[in-house]
Amino acid sequence: MQQLRMKITEIDREIAKLFNERFKVVKEIKEYKKLHNLPITDKEREKALLKENLKYIDEEFSQFFIIFYDALMNISKEYQKWNMDYLALI
Repeated sequence: MQQLRMKITEIDREIAKLFNERFKVVKEIKEYKKLHNLPITDKEREKALLKENLKYIDEEFSQFFIIFYDALMNISKEYQKWNMDYLALI
């Protein structure tokens, strides 16, 4: 059990690093969208990304990946909204 938990810890560390890296790009996207007055949400892109990334997920985990990916998209959009709203107050 200890070895399995250590493996989860390593994987979680990688997820955290990738999350941070992803949000650095999300920040750049937010700035681009604000500069060009583009909407935060692009449902067609979200669907395409989900479909593409599902290719890398074992079928038995796919329904859980969909939940995870939907949450990730929503968190990304909330970050963009929060920053945009916050910057408007300054």
